[in-house]
Amino acid sequence: MGEAALPSEDDFHFPPFRLDVANERLWRGTQVVALRPKAYALLRFLAANPNRLIPQAEVMQAVWRHQHLSDGLLRGYVRELRSALGDDAKAPRYIETASGRGYRFLAAVTRAATTPAAPQEEKVAFGDPGRPSIAVLPFDGEQGEADLLGRGVAAELVAELARNIDLRVVSQHSSFAVAESGASLAEIGERLRSRYLVDGTVRRDGELLRIRVELIDSYDSRIVWSSQHTSSNTDVLTTRDEIVRRIAGSLLSRVRAAEGRQALARPPKTIDVYDLTLQAMSLRLRFRSDTTRQARSLLEKALAIDAEYPPAWLELGRLNAIDAEFQLTGEWDRDRAPEFLAQVRRAIALDPEVPGVSRALWQTNFTARKYAEALAAAERGVVLGPSDAACWCHLSMSQLSLGQVQQSLDSSERMLDLAPVPPAWALHARAGALWGDVRLEEAAQVADECLTKAPLFRPARVYRICALYELNRIDEARQEAAAMLAFHPNSTTEAFECAFDRRAEPLRRRSLGAAAAAGIPCAERKDH
Repeated sequence: MGEAALPSEDDFHFPPFRLDVANERLWRGTQVVALRPKAYALLRFLAANPNRLIPQAEVMQAVWRHQHLSDGLLRGYVRELRSALGDDAKAPRYIETASGRGYRFLAAVTRAATTPAAPQEEKVAFGDPGRPSIAVLPFDGEQGEADLLGRGVAAELVAELARNIDLRVVSQHSSFAVAESGASLAEIGERLRSRYLVDGTVRRDGELLRIRVELIDSYDSRIVWSSQHTSSNTDVLTTRDEIVRRIAGSLLSRVRAAEGRQALARPPKTIDVYDLTLQAMSLRLRFRSDTTRQARSLLEKALAIDAEYPPAWLELGRLNAIDAEFQLTGEWDRDRAPEFLAQVRRAIALDPEVPGVSRALWQTNFTARKYAEALAAAERGVVLGPSDAACWCHLSMSQLSLGQVQQSLDSSERMLDLAPVPPAWALHARAGALWGDVRLEEAAQVADECLTKAPLFRPARVYRICALYELNRIDEARQEAAAMLAFHPNSTTEAFECAFDRRAEPLRRRSLGAAAAAGIPCAERKDH
């Protein structure tokens, strides 16, 4: 620990913050606020140009020179700065976003030196120090099915931690992707803006699971604590809840009292049932035809062993609704909505508080075009999982389906904060919100990023076609339509209107106009 450098006339002062130019640090009083180098450079450029609307292109040229940077990554750096400054995008005190035009630094900036204290440098957590950020890495399993089990245990741990209102919990899609890129612990923490990481191993030994968990400080790779658990089928859920409580307690956080219940009314009959269900959950997230069929087969095996296991019924209903929504296998469509709704209701009948019920209810109702019910489920999901990126994604999509464009944009911003390396489903939701707000260039680019990751994600192709058409890039819109029909030969204009309630009629008309111009075949009109 060394003393801070004395303020100089080169420093930027906007109380309570000081940009230490010589040492490239941001100070808040006597504490250093952790920023990545490029985030610091962006803040310095903005502070050097106060009260001026700076075009986005100028920002990119000044900070990144000739390096390529997507609009989405630039917005990510702006979100990081807002988090570090404690700023609010809706009522900004420091950084104002002029939609589609650029950024303005609002605070009064002075360059005169002030008399300093002689503080000791302290590291603080990325983001809001009062709301610790945590990322769960994919647990190491054995090769094959046990490796999927390790990922499944980690994913389930993310879902349980996300119920804690006092934690920022990074989406497992982001944390898994960065962890598997070969980055160091420090790099993972920086990229995810999370000081704390959870890592572990899972081993299957007959009817026992042996789980080792470590909570790691990414600043110095120090293990805050570690624990080992051996769980049978009767106590595996209790073990998971104990791990969650210990992590939350270690980060000086409280778990919502309403969520301090055991996850299930009764355990599965065997570890096999739990194992098969977690494997299916992991496969579902890949959004491919082969993995969807494999996940369905695993869930059917689990239910053949234990026909009264609520999570397996819930997962099966959700999986089938996703298949119907995205036409992944061609085996499920909206005409089978009564079946996947019945599967979710079976889970609820067995355990009304089965974890994940809000997300499953959202998916099944949204796919069945029950928009009001889907919105209610999404809102409930955000209450129960305020740190769950998927819940904010569902809320954003539901708000857009009812024509609530600004609310959809706001929810998608919250989603991206929790998924700093956004998976395909997050990009698709963001593209829809941007298109709804007529931010067409951004919508087309984000939809393209989604399709690069998941070419079968038909709704993202819908938004890209719509954005390209409204940008008057008709030939490109027609090329996208041809690609859509190649992947999904039975696609019609129904795919363009199905995401909108009649209360969002202007959005419906826009999407149908784009579909017709791009050459998508017409569908028979059906009342919602």
